[in-house]
Amino acid sequence: MTYVSKLTGINFVETATGSSAQVHFANANINGSNTTGLTSSKYSYSYMGDQTVTKFAAQSFVYLDNKEWAGMERQPERRHPGL
Repeated sequence: MTYVSKLTGINFVETATGSSAQVHFANANINGSNTTGLTSSKYSYSYMGDQTVTKFAAQSFVYLDNKEWAGMERQPERRHPGL
């Protein structure tokens, strides 16, 4: 996570359980030899009658290919596509 924080400028903090995390990282053999990674996000919110947001929850999932692109994914650098 330190390396990802350095690349992005975002201070990530590891959580004890996945259910309390907002960003999830995973390695996977992604279908398609031209795909280095995929992301997916979801969110939900609630608001009052005056449009004041009372609850907001967001989660993002980052999947990095660990087969065709395994070498690059082990040592990602800003110059590579997608980073």
